[in-house]
Amino acid sequence: MFRAASPVASLRKTPENTSEQVSQTYFGEKLHVVEKQKSWSHVETEDGYHGWLEERHIASDYFPKDPLLSCRIGTMKAHLYRSPSIYPGPALSLALGSPIAVKERVVNAKGEEWFSISTPTQEDLYLLESDTCPLYYTRTPEECLVLAEKFLHLPHTWGGRSSLDGFDCSGFVQMIYKEMAP
Repeated sequence: MFRAASPVASLRKTPENTSEQVSQTYFGEKLHVVEKQKSWSHVETEDGYHGWLEERHIASDYFPKDPLLSCRIGTMKAHLYRSPSIYPGPALSLALGSPIAVKERVVNAKGEEWFSISTPTQEDLYLLESDTCPLYYTRTPEECLVLAEKFLHLPHTWGGRSSLDGFDCSGFVQMIYKEMAP
């Protein structure tokens, strides 16, 4: 099994960067590689989308077999840091819904609760525990409405399904339903 290794990556119609974006993958998402062609792989995402993805966005399954905890990003955007502190700034950001495998729970000197997570590079990265929710947390319809309103000023992105880059109509509806019944 493989997983998406980048915060967000374009799934293309053909194995070319100039090809139409048909969807997106996001960090931690399971991928099935159907075919390889030079530096591209034809993949199928968990939700059945097919497309071509540059191999630099794909990694062998980097989630441990027995993580301390499996959860997902529960906020619009979660920043990952190289230490359990917001200084000197984020190393990268992850989108709402990105699955993560927690290696360790850390409490820093300020009493903030952080998670150390598994990454494709095996680098220790940390995020605030408050930016996560249980893997199978189900939002109420009212919570989904509040969440949906947070996306009002996000750009429309053809083939988009990320709170980082924007959504198209089906990607947005898919995300809301996934939040209601993961």
